[in-house]
Amino acid sequence: MIQYEKRLSRDLLLGLKGSVGPFACLFALPSATFAVVLKTWFDSTDLDATKKIGFTATPYTSFTAMLAFLIIFRTQQAYSRFCTGGALVRSMTCLWCDAACSFVTFTRTSKIDSNEVGRFRELVVRLFSLMNALALAKLSDTDGDDGTAFLMKLKVIDPGSLEPSVIRTVNDTELKVEAVYNMLMALLAEADQAGLMRVAPPVFARALNEMHVGCLKYDDAHNLRFLLFPFPYAQVTVWMMFIHMMATPFMAANVCLGRIQAFCICFLLTFVFWALHEVSVELENPFGNDANDLDMQGYQDFCNKRLLLLLHQTNDKAPDLRTDVALSELTIRTVRGETLPLLDAGVTSSVHSMAFPLRSDVHEVSDDSSSDLDDVRHAHAAGFR
Repeated sequence: MIQYEKRLSRDLLLGLKGSVGPFACLFALPSATFAVVLKTWFDSTDLDATKKIGFTATPYTSFTAMLAFLIIFRTQQAYSRFCTGGALVRSMTCLWCDAACSFVTFTRTSKIDSNEVGRFRELVVRLFSLMNALALAKLSDTDGDDGTAFLMKLKVIDPGSLEPSVIRTVNDTELKVEAVYNMLMALLAEADQAGLMRVAPPVFARALNEMHVGCLKYDDAHNLRFLLFPFPYAQVTVWMMFIHMMATPFMAANVCLGRIQAFCICFLLTFVFWALHEVSVELENPFGNDANDLDMQGYQDFCNKRLLLLLHQTNDKAPDLRTDVALSELTIRTVRGETLPLLDAGVTSSVHSMAFPLRSDVHEVSDDSSSDLDDVRHAHAAGFR
């Protein structure tokens, strides 16, 4: 997605990246040139232009008004789809991050060995990062390759530490997001039975529901991507656009006083209609690789930062108040209120680009390194300092 200044700026006026201006000019320039040719022909003869071609402005005005209604309606629907798509992807990512936070937090009071708890946390973070990247890549698939090309641009938290069987399972199915979701469900069920997470069943069910709702948001976004604007409506609109483009030169040549005026009027009318039509086409599918599509890399980076924050919190001690401050003083401070000194929140993270197809030989980890995954946790924490 293109970021721009809301106020008047050079990029807003003259920027070509993501602009529909060049596309609209492909239709406006020939139409305006034809208007000049017609105007020259009308001026070279003595007969009135209306008598030559039988053209009057009233039918053209009615036709233009009807076409304007069709294009405006389609543009409104396209903008609604764009906003809905952005909201669905944001909700999907936030729900999955919230669920991961809950599962990691549930292990704080576990009585199981700390190494097992640490490995569980590391695995949860990696699988959620992988699932989110696969979902974004699938939504952005424009080449029919299940998002393989786009997935190479996204970053996943340390995919090389996953078992080769995980990589093979993802590679061997077209439902990659659903495959990782099933892995997470199996992992959480086994962790709950093993006592890695000590939490009341209703609270655990709430976290599972967040993860489930995130998948529903993904399904809604997936349906939005493939639910195109009705073909008959789009086809009739394009037909009327071409008819308007051919009729506008006759109108301009008939009512304008000179060739320059005919060129400008015809160019302006044709340009505006084709530009608005192209805007609706651009906004109808908010997922993809175009400059006007949603920033999927930004969503994935946001997800990785939230997940890495869970690994950064290596101290299992819950937050508390200072012990040297009396309760009476705390009450006074609460009533009085103070400004909060902001801290430097610069965060650096270590994530890796993930290229598909995944190969187990590339991401295979030795037994020694896999047994020391707990050290990776401290490496992540060091990256935040």
